[in-house]
Amino acid sequence: EIARHTVEHYSEGLINLAVDLISKSQDIFIFSKVLSFSLKIISTGINQPLSIEHIKPHLETILSNFAIPLVLLTEKDLEDFESDPIEFVRKTRDSSENFYSAKGAVLELITQATRYKSSKDESAVPDYLEFFFQYCLDNLKEYSSRDSPDYRI
Repeated sequence: EIARHTVEHYSEGLINLAVDLISKSQDIFIFSKVLSFSLKIISTGINQPLSIEHIKPHLETILSNFAIPLVLLTEKDLEDFESDPIEFVRKTRDSSENFYSAKGAVLELITQATRYKSSKDESAVPDYLEFFFQYCLDNLKEYSSRDSPDYRI
């Protein structure tokens, strides 16, 4: 009963606040813990029938403008991998390192978004994932077409 009351009365406001913070993070500095918490609000809301309707209009934008760039490897990541591959893998897989990281929260958001099933048509791919899947497919095709792809990463 408390959970239903919370979702009915507070989810829309929390979701709007989380989306606003995520959007602003492209222009101003926002602490990783705040971004992580905002992304966790969105991830949790995907599983709630009352919340998903507030999230859907923003999800494609969050995935394309925020999530994808955040999970891509940077030059620093490649340098860290080259200098100490074991430490690089430990940091990327260590749950204590990822608990408050925005990158870990983005991966959880992507997982939840791809698991969501509409009660109307469980076999359909949600509209907000079309761009994301196409982006993944295009990148995998480009990567596999290289003469000597680096399979370590």
